[in-house]
Amino acid sequence: MPDQSGGTLNWTELAPTEIGRRFVPRFPKLFEQKFLRDRAKDRDHNPIGLVLVCILLFDLGSISDNMIVHGILARSLLVHFTFYTPICLACVFVLRYSTRYIHQEIAKFVVTICSTVTSFIIFCPVQDVPAVVLASRSIIMVTFGALILRQSLKSTFLANLAIAIGQTIFLHTCPSVTSSKIPICTSMTIAGMVVSLLGSLKVERTDRLAYLLLRQSESNATQLRRANRELAAIAQSDGLTGLSNRRHFDSVSQTLWRDRDVESFPVSIIMADIDHFKHLNDTHGHLAGDEVLIQVAQLLRASIRSGHDVVARFGGEEFVLLLPGMEAQKALEIAERVTAAVRQSRLEVPSAPHPLRVTISCGVATALFPDNADITELIAAADHALYQSKHAGRDQVTFHNAQLQPA
Repeated sequence: MPDQSGGTLNWTELAPTEIGRRFVPRFPKLFEQKFLRDRAKDRDHNPIGLVLVCILLFDLGSISDNMIVHGILARSLLVHFTFYTPICLACVFVLRYSTRYIHQEIAKFVVTICSTVTSFIIFCPVQDVPAVVLASRSIIMVTFGALILRQSLKSTFLANLAIAIGQTIFLHTCPSVTSSKIPICTSMTIAGMVVSLLGSLKVERTDRLAYLLLRQSESNATQLRRANRELAAIAQSDGLTGLSNRRHFDSVSQTLWRDRDVESFPVSIIMADIDHFKHLNDTHGHLAGDEVLIQVAQLLRASIRSGHDVVARFGGEEFVLLLPGMEAQKALEIAERVTAAVRQSRLEVPSAPHPLRVTISCGVATALFPDNADITELIAAADHALYQSKHAGRDQVTFHNAQLQPA
């Protein structure tokens, strides 16, 4: 998986058990940056609908405010709809559309703090302020931020710290708060903060472990697909020349005939054989012969159309070209061109003192319709034409005159 610098992060090198054992779970720097970027882009991580419902319920809390302190309904509604609701909706907008992790964390922090500040603003002027109610609401909001908004541990800690400072100032400066209420409110607040921090820590650990296991699963799946492609390529390729092997050629050609796709016909086949190959091996050695096979294979590969044709090593020094949708005249032109290319090339062979002059002989056959003959007849026809080229002196192309067509 690429990072911003264009490198690749190997998630399989991280041990889930090691991450899970850490009190404050963190990935190494580059992995942590990737995690935070993906987390910010994960829309499911920010439960927007649930947040909107909670905002609505908190606004409806104006009714309970009036039940706690009679006659405060108008003030509560004013604070909710001019202060709390606009700010929270702006934060929801950020959570929904921003893909920056820091922006999302600030928005969650503001929602948590804004709810507590709203309660302070509503109840501060009250003569007999219900301090326990304020403490209870603070506990609910920090827990909401940690578990519902899924704030980071750092953001949860900062929200707790800000609320603790604000509530301490309020309790010690508000004249209507008796000294007997301060220990109760303080202990409730501390208990709530401990719960929220532990909850946030659990969320952090769970999120990172789930993310790590997902990335490792994707990495393993990618490696498995790559290995399968490599194995498939090995199974379909000739180990020496890199061309398709006989097995792959048989599979492709038989599939072409079985599907009887009219657009693939006429079909032409070119059989090519390196002339005097045994003499070349005897004179220069088998390693030189292998090098000749490789270079001739490259010339054959260069002669075909990519994505349509198949060139395969048929066996020994013999090659076959399968040309779907190609008429006889075009196939003859390709055979003549590749024969001339081999003839004009001088093949560099390490064991030979000078470049070798190598030629090939070709046989061409064409089937016009899929229901007139099977692939083995077409191959046999091309092979017969190749034999005629050999018999006529080699280094030439022969076409099988009896085209496979309706009687």
